[in-house]
Amino acid sequence: MHPYAIVTEASCDLSPERFASLQVLVVPVPLSINGKQYKGVSLEQFYTQLRAKAVIKTATPSPEDFIHVAKPALQKGQDVLYAGLSTTLSGTFQSGRIAMEELKQRYPERQIISIDTLCGAMGQALLVEMAAKARADGKSLQETADLIEANKTRVSHYFTLDQLEYLSRSGRLPSFQARLGDILNIKPILKLDALGHFQISTKVRTYNKAINRLYEKVIEKAVELKNQVVYISHADVRAAAEGLADKIRLAGAREVVVTMLGPAIASHFGIGGIGVAFLSNTR
Repeated sequence: MHPYAIVTEASCDLSPERFASLQVLVVPVPLSINGKQYKGVSLEQFYTQLRAKAVIKTATPSPEDFIHVAKPALQKGQDVLYAGLSTTLSGTFQSGRIAMEELKQRYPERQIISIDTLCGAMGQALLVEMAAKARADGKSLQETADLIEANKTRVSHYFTLDQLEYLSRSGRLPSFQARLGDILNIKPILKLDALGHFQISTKVRTYNKAINRLYEKVIEKAVELKNQVVYISHADVRAAAEGLADKIRLAGAREVVVTMLGPAIASHFGIGGIGVAFLSNTR
């Protein structure tokens, strides 16, 4: 048994099998699909509903959801490192922090550290994998927490999407701009800034050019690509994601991990969304 548990949310884009192999504890993200509430919906079910144009809304896990996941580790004598979704993307981290403070009161003999990763999706996955590796290498809870704090603002995230209507649905883009952008085949390149906010980095014409721009960002900003694991997440467009991954591998990346975007991001991006995350000097 590890001396400490690592806790994160399902917004971290790793598969259930990968979470299990890393021995990372996962808090499910509640979903509403056409008004019906769910927890722990499979990605296959989610994307079937997304393609069917279902009305999908994500919700914030409750503090009790976090307590339910973390408490058994504390009961077994483990400490806890909670690496949460950026506060600027969701209220999830606030809920998780409330839970961790409650658990500190219940288990004062245990050490519990909460980190706002300022990341999401594949960027959050990068940091969680980093934490799991540090733990496997024998680093203490505090050493691992310090490592994540030191690297979280070095994680660059870039995204593009194929259908602007989803940004309009979520209130992130006026509907007339979304319609015009789709007519003109304009694809935004979005990034997360140093505080974890979405920003438009640039805009290009056509989806293929947008994906190529993601590749260019990796080449331009990644530090020592040959030593890096680059993370790609996609919204049910595996062929496009694998094509991007192949180019990054040919450019010399040590490893490229391809996963599917979870509901927390994909419900706002729609089918065709793709994101890439990697370590850079600054975002």
